[in-house]
Amino acid sequence: MKPVTIILTLLMMFVGGAAEAETVRTTDGRTIILNKDGTYQILKDKPKIEYQSVDMNNLNLNAEKWVEKKVKLNGFLKVVGTRGDSGSISNTLSRSISFRTDLSSIAGATKRRLQNECKLQCRILLTGKFLKDGVFDYKIVVDEVVFP
Repeated sequence: MKPVTIILTLLMMFVGGAAEAETVRTTDGRTIILNKDGTYQILKDKPKIEYQSVDMNNLNLNAEKWVEKKVKLNGFLKVVGTRGDSGSISNTLSRSISFRTDLSSIAGATKRRLQNECKLQCRILLTGKFLKDGVFDYKIVVDEVVFP
């Protein structure tokens, strides 16, 4: 009876081990399941939330529609404050339409460039989340700034 128990135990270990798979993430961000039999399966990544391009006039006229959405916006940025954590983006140099910007998530070389080049104004493309800021005001929490 003992040899049968040993064989069954070994068989269960072998079958159980063959069913296990290892999950790895590649350097480019893909997730792959590596099966014990040498096969693999590439998992589809969750779709990234895309930014919606919008112009300043549309954003101004339809602000409520854009609240809580990820936006991509061209404009003129003016950085205020000594730390460079806030500013405003406008549609033209004359600043006829503008929104407050929260730049606190921007770091490193981009932050230094903003502080140096955008004290008066500079042309940029930004991505971020458009939010309500008080009763009548709005702001953009900036995720990324690109200089043209």
